[in-house]
Amino acid sequence: MAFAIGRRGWNTIRLHASGSIFTVWLNGVWVTEYTSANYGQTGPLGLQIHAGVPMRVEFRNLRAVTAAVTDADEDGLPDAWERAGWATVRQGAADDPDNDGLSNLMEFALGTKPSVAGTSGLPVRDMELVGGELYSTLTVTRNPAASGLTFRAEATEDLGAWQSGTAEFITVEDTPTRLRVRGVMPLSAARRRFLRLVVTAP
Repeated sequence: MAFAIGRRGWNTIRLHASGSIFTVWLNGVWVTEYTSANYGQTGPLGLQIHAGVPMRVEFRNLRAVTAAVTDADEDGLPDAWERAGWATVRQGAADDPDNDGLSNLMEFALGTKPSVAGTSGLPVRDMELVGGELYSTLTVTRNPAASGLTFRAEATEDLGAWQSGTAEFITVEDTPTRLRVRGVMPLSAARRRFLRLVVTAP
């Protein structure tokens, strides 16, 4: 826990209780998760500091929320999805436990398996003939459960400045399970064209 403690100033502790499962974060860093065999569904909340070296401890801005929480660590990944893969919510959105180059957030967005390395389910780059000109297309198979995420196609000619929006793409299809965009600029007008998918959480 020492790695997450701020030595000066205030520290933020967050506890999420879901049934008998209790998860703790300190300053946004996952610290521990445990299952209590004898938890009470109702009762008082208490804060306890175990004895140790002499210290002064103060609390402020205490807040208790009773609501259905589907993303306790607020990383854009549903708790149920994380627990199905690792039995814990310790994994972060940017983590890549299977080392296949896809973050957990991207795996969730595409509906791929975050613990199995592979390229199945990746966006497909193709071309479409329109009015005698070829245009780049990008087709994405979406996870319908990822409706809260933002999907954004980006393009560049030099792998430096990535551009997006209506100046770069026409949205051909946009449904809960599929996103397909087509470039505004014909391939004949560009030296080369690179496309990528960016996914962000709220």
